[in-house]
Amino acid sequence: MSKSYWDYSGGKKRNDGPKLNFFVIFLIIIFTFALCLGTYLLIQNWDELNIGKEIPSETVPTTVSETTTVATTTAPTEETTTTPETTVLANPIPQTDPVDPSYFENCVFIGDSISAGFSAYGFIPEKNVYASIGMNIDKINTQTMPIMLKDPNDETTYSIQEMTVIDALKISRPDTIYIMLGSNGIAWLSNDYMIEKYQLFVDSIKAELPDTTIYIMSVPPVTVNREAPDNPNGQILNSNIDIYNSELLEFANENGFYFIDVNTCLKGNDGKLPTEWAGRDGMHFNRDTYNLVINYILSHTVKEE
Repeated sequence: MSKSYWDYSGGKKRNDGPKLNFFVIFLIIIFTFALCLGTYLLIQNWDELNIGKEIPSETVPTTVSETTTVATTTAPTEETTTTPETTVLANPIPQTDPVDPSYFENCVFIGDSISAGFSAYGFIPEKNVYASIGMNIDKINTQTMPIMLKDPNDETTYSIQEMTVIDALKISRPDTIYIMLGSNGIAWLSNDYMIEKYQLFVDSIKAELPDTTIYIMSVPPVTVNREAPDNPNGQILNSNIDIYNSELLEFANENGFYFIDVNTCLKGNDGKLPTEWAGRDGMHFNRDTYNLVINYILSHTVKEE
């Protein structure tokens, strides 16, 4: 039996259930309509209310990683425009207007017996040449040699002192250094080994003389007779010299040093040192050849700012 209501006025039983249910349904319909209408209006005005609106990409803050990327991509451009080596370094050094021979007064030449010839023939003062017979890149860092330096007891005179090249450079402190090493050793030392020792040597120089200008000189060619397998002084091949010089050029570029290509200067049409320019051993120069090399150096210099 369904629940009923009593009319106490007449005592008669009355059931109002259907009327009540209809009223409840009517209220539900009105509420649902209002809810749908409100939702519709809310959606239509969503953008204006900025509710859930997506942030434009240009306003997204830059992350730390992005900031780092920007810094690392712009830094090389700044270094390229400010690093001296990138603005003036052009290896091998091209021909320039010749400088006066007085330029050599503040230069030091380092090397073996070939370099010793610069002073032996009188082209460069002995005090400006640190070279000895048999010197090679394997010994330059540790072996002593006789070097003319200012007398420690009288700076107005020079005396021969036995010391390493590095120790001598600490005393003389030249403006410019020319290094030519490799002729002794190219026939039995590997290029990698010689470049490694070269690196050690120039690093020692730069540690003591950071403002000194360094020129790397290519190893000169030899005569056709010196290439002979039965040469009594030992066979040296121009092809090996060329390979070594190409690695020296790369070495100079990597370290920011100037490179003087005296090898090309001294080659004949056959790619070898002309016999008439060489001594009897096919490796050392005669006086006229030294004069040629001196003029080549004087016309291949870089004026630094």
